[in-house]
Amino acid sequence: MSVDEKYALIASIAQDASLSLEEKNARIIEITTGASKKEESNSSTKANGSTDMSTAERLSIVTNNLQEILNPEIMEDVLNKGERPLTIYWGMLKGE
Repeated sequence: MSVDEKYALIASIAQDASLSLEEKNARIIEITTGASKKEESNSSTKANGSTDMSTAERLSIVTNNLQEILNPEIMEDVLNKGERPLTIYWGMLKGE
């Protein structure tokens, strides 16, 4: 799957009102790491939990086309440690 396809898929997941936050996070983890949350916890991948993407690539997917990013170093630190999934807040304004 190309990076552009991953961007589009993540955007559609973020906008899907029928999914819970946990389901959205699990699907985004699956896209960015190539493994489900359950598989990721059972596997012996690199320390940051990624199988085929660098931290910079994963951060790029999360931050693509965002107007403002607050404290990207915090997100990068979470991705580097790999101790937990990256949880983000995606705020959107109506009527602009």
